Amino acid sequence: MRYFALVGTDDSVVAGEVCDLIIVDEDSPGASGLSLPLFVKVTDPDKLGKAQAAAEGVLRELDWRVTGPWEIADTHLRAPVEMRGPGTAGAAPREADEWPAGKSFGELSPGQKVVQARKAGRRLEAELNSPAVQAAISALLDSDLDEQDAAAVERHLGL
Repeated sequence: MRYFALVGTDDSVVAGEVCDLIIVDEDSPGASGLSLPLFVKVTDPDKLGKAQAAAEGVLRELDWRVTGPWEIADTHLRAPVEMRGPGTAGAAPREADEWPAGKSFGELSPGQKVVQARKAGRRLEAELNSPAVQAAISALLDSDLDEQDAAAVERHLGL
């Protein structure tokens, strides 16, 4: 299998106003992977250089490395990538998974933003599935809500 990093750099191929990164398998051209925003506006005059640097940071955070030159097309950048395994010789060091002291979210690198957002999502999921929260939800649903309110709560919680 050969994988490629594709960076959308034109508003005709991205969902919003920012460039995005996707890793695709050459053997499954119709399949799409997770699209990650790169926080580089598609209207930025230096979007190609900024998007390439941002993509390389995110790829490094996700344990991928670029194995060939970036190709430039009208709507995207493309480069071959491979997953780095443990102990891969010459692999670039990962940026720290911890939140850098004194930095706001906006000051983090694109790769650090991805790591921190995923960590926050895992923490939130763990909190929502905790026994205390589940007990509170059960108590709320068992309370004296009228049926319309109870149905609204259940829909909102996906129950």
